[in-house]
Amino acid sequence: MDLYFKRSEIREYNWKIGGYELARELLKEYPSAVVIAPGLLTGTPAPTGGRYSIGATTRNGIHIGNVGGFIGAYIKGYGFGAIVILKSSQGPIVLEFGPEGVSFKSAFDLLGKRVKQIVPLLEGKGKKSIVVGPAGEMGGRISAVVAEGFRIVGRGMGEVFFRKGIKAMVFHPKAVEFIHPIFKTVARKMREGLRAVEEGVNTNHPCYGCPIKCLAYEKRGKKGAVKALKELGIPEEEHPQIIELANDHGVDLFGAAIVARERIMDVRDVIAQAAEGEDFEVDYPPIQRDDWKEFLDSVGICEYAAKYMERSMIEKLVKIYQEYMM
Repeated sequence: MDLYFKRSEIREYNWKIGGYELARELLKEYPSAVVIAPGLLTGTPAPTGGRYSIGATTRNGIHIGNVGGFIGAYIKGYGFGAIVILKSSQGPIVLEFGPEGVSFKSAFDLLGKRVKQIVPLLEGKGKKSIVVGPAGEMGGRISAVVAEGFRIVGRGMGEVFFRKGIKAMVFHPKAVEFIHPIFKTVARKMREGLRAVEEGVNTNHPCYGCPIKCLAYEKRGKKGAVKALKELGIPEEEHPQIIELANDHGVDLFGAAIVARERIMDVRDVIAQAAEGEDFEVDYPPIQRDDWKEFLDSVGICEYAAKYMERSMIEKLVKIYQEYMM
């Protein structure tokens, strides 16, 4: 996509990879781009196969974050293996994707608004959004993009999106047209195994294709930030309010907690100042990705649920999908 001239084109890509691996390869070819890449199995009948990667070169270095939800499945439903955003827009815009194509709309009326103010204006009838909050507008190093109102990709990603001119993206629902008897048989066995896992039901935040709707978001989705909050001595009962405050302003809570610890500040003050334009220096620790995590992020399977699956079974699904695509 070329946002400067508001045009897009479709190019062929190596369909044998997806998600994290595809985003990494595309950023080598287009280092100044923003890349959104669904996993290889995202949107298919594979249970918990709803994840996708968002990658870009931020001021904190190259960052590729993996996210759950529905957007990755929608992108695959459009027939796209990835979205690559190149040149910047001349003004703030909302990119709206649907089965019929993409539209470019002015976002001047959304400037300065918080995430909770914007999401209801964009979502509904299955539509999902990615939003830049005030911290991203102000160019902060600890800014984030917020998908579906609460799923975060941080480390300065909000600044990169807004520098491209993107205030928000909207994705209309579109199912993947994929029918394969063997695939469905294997997927059904995986689903049965997952249903046998006793987990709490999280009806507010299910991901695409998840048969158990687990509490992974509360338990693990914010594990880095929650650990940092605990180190700051903040009581657990205050964590949800602080997480919501960071999400609403488009602030990477993990980065805010690091700054608060280094400067002996209240993390709430860091969030507020980042939203008002304070550009905090932050020394993010490197992200550790072993072969298993990289494999799951490239395939599009949830790490939390995958511990109940055999790798050989997931690899069998990958092989079937690749043969089908040929």
